[in-house]
Amino acid sequence: GTNVTIGEVITYSVDITLPEGVTPSLVVTDALPSGLIYVAGSGALDTAGFAGTVSAPTISGGAADGDDVTFTFTGPVTVTSDNNAANDTFSIVLAARVSDTAPNQNAQTRVNGATVNSAGIIQTTNTVTATIVEPDLGVDIVVNDVTPIFGQTLTYTLNVSHTVASTSPAEDVAITVTLPAGLTYVPASVTTPPGWTVDTTTPGVLVFTIAEWSSGSIAPTFQATVANSPAGEVSLNLGTT
Repeated sequence: GTNVTIGEVITYSVDITLPEGVTPSLVVTDALPSGLIYVAGSGALDTAGFAGTVSAPTISGGAADGDDVTFTFTGPVTVTSDNNAANDTFSIVLAARVSDTAPNQNAQTRVNGATVNSAGIIQTTNTVTATIVEPDLGVDIVVNDVTPIFGQTLTYTLNVSHTVASTSPAEDVAITVTLPAGLTYVPASVTTPPGWTVDTTTPGVLVFTIAEWSSGSIAPTFQATVANSPAGEVSLNLGTT
């Protein structure tokens, strides 16, 4: 099987071997499972090493998640009668994207296969299994003094880690830290983890971002001054793809 992430594109190849001579009609249907959606325009015919004549098929279906994709060959397919089984095969290639849908969760599998209808004789191909892998991040924030006084400078530590359930890198990670009224961020006090960037342009808001984070943990710190009694707790928002 193959490990895939949400949004990843999987390329499938369906090999079609026909008897030498003329096959009057041919229809190939790829039964994409729920959780995969056909990438429009990706269907193609690969005749490398094929001895014979086959026209490009008409492609239909695949408009929605889990829709079958059908390749209909409008004319007969001719395989050269040369008693050479090595050149009796051509392929259909197509791509499918892993959908960002609720059923596509970590460790779920998506099984894809196809049927080949050759002049009324229906054969089923082998199946290919893709396993969905996803990141799982733990995020919390702690402060060095939970009972501060007016004018005190506090140090906050943001703890972020891949949990044991995490099975893939996290893409486009954005962690937003919002200070409540009564706390003022101390300029330039944030420590930036290697590979990460921190945006502090919005007053009272720190946004930690990284394009791809494979594993491990970080614990950046920043400081805030108590201007008056804080009206609430520091809030966190985590976004990944």
